[in-house]
Amino acid sequence: MQKKLVIGTASSERTQKNLVIPFVSSKLTDGKLLVKDLNNLLCPKIFSDISEKDKVYQNLDSLIEYFVVKHTKKLKKTTKDHLSDDFYNFLLRPYFNYIICSVFSKFQILKNVIDSSKESLAVEALDVNLGERFINFQHFHLNFHFNQNFHMWISSVILNFLKNDRVKIKTIGSFHPQPFLNKKRSIWNEIIKYKMFTKPHRFFFLFSNLLNDKFNKHLLFKKVYGIGFFISLVFSSILLLKRRRHFVEQKSAKVHKKNFNLDNWDPNFINSLEHIIMQTLPYSFNEGFNDYLSKEKNTKTRKARIIFDKSTMQDEFLIKQALSKENGRLVFVQHGAGYCTHNEYRLLSYEFNSDMFIIWGKQAPNKGQCEFISLPSPLLSKMKNKHRFKTDTLVFGGTCINPLWDGVLYPDPSHLRGYLAQKVDFFNSIDTRLIKKSFYKAHPAGENDTVFFNEVFFIKNSLPELQIIPSNMNFEKYLLSCRLLILDHYGTAFYKAMASNTPTILYFGFPFFDFLPEFKNLLNEFHECGVFVTSAKDAAIKANDLWDNVEEWWLSSKVQNTRNKFCKLYAQTDSFYLFKWANAIFKL
Repeated sequence: MQKKLVIGTASSERTQKNLVIPFVSSKLTDGKLLVKDLNNLLCPKIFSDISEKDKVYQNLDSLIEYFVVKHTKKLKKTTKDHLSDDFYNFLLRPYFNYIICSVFSKFQILKNVIDSSKESLAVEALDVNLGERFINFQHFHLNFHFNQNFHMWISSVILNFLKNDRVKIKTIGSFHPQPFLNKKRSIWNEIIKYKMFTKPHRFFFLFSNLLNDKFNKHLLFKKVYGIGFFISLVFSSILLLKRRRHFVEQKSAKVHKKNFNLDNWDPNFINSLEHIIMQTLPYSFNEGFNDYLSKEKNTKTRKARIIFDKSTMQDEFLIKQALSKENGRLVFVQHGAGYCTHNEYRLLSYEFNSDMFIIWGKQAPNKGQCEFISLPSPLLSKMKNKHRFKTDTLVFGGTCINPLWDGVLYPDPSHLRGYLAQKVDFFNSIDTRLIKKSFYKAHPAGENDTVFFNEVFFIKNSLPELQIIPSNMNFEKYLLSCRLLILDHYGTAFYKAMASNTPTILYFGFPFFDFLPEFKNLLNEFHECGVFVTSAKDAAIKANDLWDNVEEWWLSSKVQNTRNKFCKLYAQTDSFYLFKWANAIFKL
């Protein structure tokens, strides 16, 4: 009997004979999934454990470097600007990082499925050639994260290069990238908006934009996570008034390997990868490179200092970042959880190769070429000890599961089924009285959102009694007033909870990254005092036992000492954080 391997739109009428692969397929029944569907999902395991994943990424990192160097040589022949290898590495690495890791994951999944299947497989796929090119990196980046058909196309290319006689491929169309291009903000459009005159912060935002537009050849202060428009303007002014400094040349962030052998890789993987790169390399990184570079070339004539809240994926900012790295100092700022607690591949390969990196805690990683500066988090400082026991509610915060993500930069696809099932296990295991008091924060929060997996649909149909926090409501409002917070992942919500002193129980719905020894020790301390548990059922048991005495447990010296230790090491708060930031900016 022939089975159908679904890598395209999965029909809601699919049968048990259809194998639906999340992380490869373009849709999971239009994003709508029920508990009964979990057993129909084919979730292949790419890595046996996290240590194997780390080793594989080291090899992939060398492959990424190989293609960066190869394309750097090509671009150097097309431009008269004498820019360093470090410039090109900083500019090109995000693209090659995304595409190579994604292709590798999908190749492993499809190869494993085909090799393990004893029957022939029928596949509906897309034409291996793109209908049109990506205009720039932002165009590619948005399609990569939000366009389901893009990942179906990548899978289609891989299947064609695998060339297995038991796989019957039927081409059903071609892939055309979605525009996703945001209209550029103009000063005139801001001026004619009536709201600008009724909301003062819009005026400051306009003025700050104007200031940056005029002086970004010297510097730029972009809005930092937790710092508003007005303070951003003040900090931009401080940098503007400072005398420009000449910096001592630093060594290149990446030492390029001269010798690299592609023979160590599966030739089908390399052939499919090279075809996909040839088709998806953005115009701005190819024929249009000089046009994009010329728009920013004046920037490199001055010493530049750029501060970003995070590494944006728009071409003009990528080039600004690379030129700043080339000619002055590039500073990135922590913008979420995880920094300095685990080996996060994307950070090590990009953000930690800036000149300076501002972290929220005092525990700096050993890896990375940059200088680490410790400053209190503006976002967390505003929430410092703000929790109050105002409501008798249990709040559960989940995280986003995007079927388009791969198993290298993101969780292994084999964990998807268990992650969803554990949510149901938790609410089936807590007391009935707590169900009526529970609120769930879905990701994504939109009821009709099908770009990612539609969690609202899943929760409503799996747990109809559970109340879902509306998408237009601020999650922090629930976090700061609840009786108990449950988190199934280690994310920014955990940092907010610790900073605000919110009673929290944490478990990992899927294995996280390989934590560093210092954080592993702290996680053990959280486990000893009951904040961290090992499963959803353990979290439910803990919630049942603690509910009537949450305040007494949370305010105990053992819990508070561990919480304070975490905040000191990884999530600093300070009532006078603005003064500390201003002082640090003066010294940059």
